[in-house]
Amino acid sequence: MTPSLPSQGTVLLVEDYPPGMMVGALMIEHLGYAVETAASGLQAIEKVRAAATPFMAILMDVQMQGGMGGIEATKAIRELEQQKGYSSPIIAVTAH
Repeated sequence: MTPSLPSQGTVLLVEDYPPGMMVGALMIEHLGYAVETAASGLQAIEKVRAAATPFMAILMDVQMQGGMGGIEATKAIRELEQQKGYSSPIIAVTAH
């Protein structure tokens, strides 16, 4: 087992495909970051709304099935962050 490293911050992983979420979360943790996950754009917005501090980064699936896609979620998160007075890097992720 790999020794636990001090967290370098928290990354929000937004991914609607459960195996992709699992692999992505493990990779992020291996790099020394804490990870929170959201399975939809709406869940991601709620995670940002509830966060006391900004995420180190948000990895946003661009083409999520059903409901709000990554581009729409990114726009809503940017508006929310503007109200909170900060901005996290949002990195688009896609399997295509």
